[in-house]
Amino acid sequence: MSQYYAETNGESTMRLFNKRTIYREFLKAQNHNNIIQMDGAEKILYGKVDYNFIPIVVTKDKLTNLTFFNDQAIPPTAVNFVADLFNAMADQFKKCVQSGNIRPNDPYLSNLKAYKAYEDPLQLYNTYKTQFFNSLAGLLIQDGIKINNFDQMITALLPILKEVLKFQPLTFTGFLKSKNCSIMSTGLAIEIADFDYINDHDKIETFVKSDNWNFFVNTCDSYGFMVDLNIPWRIVIDLNADCVLAMTSRYVQTSSAAKTLAYYYANSSRYCFSFFMATMLEMYNFLREQYVELVVCDDTGALVASAVIPEEYTLINFREKYNERYFVELYTKIRLYEEMPELSNEEIKKVVRNQLEHYAVLPDLNHLFNFLESQINKTFDTTGSLGYIRDGEKKRRFEDFKKGDISNVTITQSEEGNDFSGY
Repeated sequence: MSQYYAETNGESTMRLFNKRTIYREFLKAQNHNNIIQMDGAEKILYGKVDYNFIPIVVTKDKLTNLTFFNDQAIPPTAVNFVADLFNAMADQFKKCVQSGNIRPNDPYLSNLKAYKAYEDPLQLYNTYKTQFFNSLAGLLIQDGIKINNFDQMITALLPILKEVLKFQPLTFTGFLKSKNCSIMSTGLAIEIADFDYINDHDKIETFVKSDNWNFFVNTCDSYGFMVDLNIPWRIVIDLNADCVLAMTSRYVQTSSAAKTLAYYYANSSRYCFSFFMATMLEMYNFLREQYVELVVCDDTGALVASAVIPEEYTLINFREKYNERYFVELYTKIRLYEEMPELSNEEIKKVVRNQLEHYAVLPDLNHLFNFLESQINKTFDTTGSLGYIRDGEKKRRFEDFKKGDISNVTITQSEEGNDFSGY
């Protein structure tokens, strides 16, 4: 086991903290201006919110294949100008190997290849969502709650959601901003190796001590890439770098990161709401279960087992029973639970009432997707916002929910689900 750098999470909290600190300070001491700690301050939401703090998602028609990649059957993709810059940089590495300017046999830093790039956040969300529903089912079982119809489910779940959404999101927009969804979902990041995110010792030995390391970092800087301090094989485009703006201008007229984001990304709340009703119906169908209850027979007075079958809905009759206004109200509450968990019930009612008043006057939902999102995403100290998650004393069962310990199918952590889960 390394004396100075963490190799696993199997050590004491204090030893891990000290070793992680040594690793980070070692890289910071190199004074490269483009080695960035991507889990700090605003960078934790890099590519996930725009300059008005509105959550965003990349539009897929702006993605293109990378030319230089490992042996995947399907080429990885990135936003087109990111792909262009990476391909040009990889070509430059090839030329430098041929001219003898860099060591030719480094496994990762001689000939650059993309091992991973864009990951579809909707696919990630669908996997996460099933695990989330499983944990909700576990909470209902713990509390002995039976569900007969959708109204009963919402009544039972809202108090539970007000607690658990402090830890884990429900909506696609909340998921995008959370630590469950890494920067790889933005199309702005590329990984040039397939390594263990935990093992700092291997990061130092394989990358930082490589003869090609300084060339790699400096060349990344020249081509507009930041190097992730915690994952040194992950490079992230700097949207405001001059060379990046020049490359982006081949596709769209831009002079700033804000303009680039406006062209390449869409309001994720608007996209999320388009299938929010279906998500709620999916959750109901997941949680509803036939159960048996004992009733007193009118004739004999004996207890008789009776099967209870919860109400079934098709998407058509579901839409007929619950209109758009109903889901505007529900969506607003859930987004507040996710982003502003410390709001009182009275404050939540006030925000919801304001939203519904705007909807009554002009039901185009712009106030929901733009104004509400820009307001609730501005704070630095709430779950999923620009700062770190605020810790506090929580009920044990909700802590279990956070860790995925509730129900027989847990919320499993992804490859980012470790000390570097913000990635």
